[in-house]
Amino acid sequence: FRGLVGDAVGEALDIRQCFVNALPVEYRGGAIDRLIRDCLNAGDVPRAKEILLASDLLAINPETLSLLKERGVVDQGRIMAAQEELQKRRRDLDGSKESHDMDRDLSALDGLKPYFCRIPRLWFRRAMVLRALGRGPEALHDLNEYVALEQSEEAETARAILLWEQHDYVSALAASESLIARNTKFWVTYAIRAVCLEIEDRFDEASTSYRSALENGAPDKIRSLIEAFEAFKQNPPCSRSF
Repeated sequence: FRGLVGDAVGEALDIRQCFVNALPVEYRGGAIDRLIRDCLNAGDVPRAKEILLASDLLAINPETLSLLKERGVVDQGRIMAAQEELQKRRRDLDGSKESHDMDRDLSALDGLKPYFCRIPRLWFRRAMVLRALGRGPEALHDLNEYVALEQSEEAETARAILLWEQHDYVSALAASESLIARNTKFWVTYAIRAVCLEIEDRFDEASTSYRSALENGAPDKIRSLIEAFEAFKQNPPCSRSF
């Protein structure tokens, strides 16, 4: 009976390991962490050690690393070497940011993908680089990943702007109104809402939203935009295209 149970557990771990290996690298860290814990819980320390040898240590949670140290699966020297490698990659990323080389920045970020599950903000950083490179759909994907992990008015507003840039005005409006419903004070959110409302010919609501942008810290040049918009409301053209 014990043999049968052991075989069943081993087969389950085989299936999970195949699943983890099939995941894109940016999602693999958390799944590897879970798999290693499952191995340790099942008493399969050799398998945990084998998985760890093929894994990036810093994609694994500190609590799991402490447990692995206790079981003698990993030593402090390897952990420190991995931390030094992460610092080096972060320095490379900072260097690319200072040089304003977007392609280099993207390459550095791609090298950090194993850590995205531990440092969700990297999703946002990569999204902004992709947007600057004109790769809007990919940038939107990364923003969605970040927003799913961490609540951020900045990222959610950037997502609304990207949706607007992709001509998905309905989704952009919904995204901005969701933030406003949570009492955001970020003026850009009101501005992007106003632009979307104006596209839908909802002029009075758009005007109110522009004024809310001013009340929440928008630069004074928005005031001239409002004045132009008010004039547009009085004498709109017969047809428009966007």
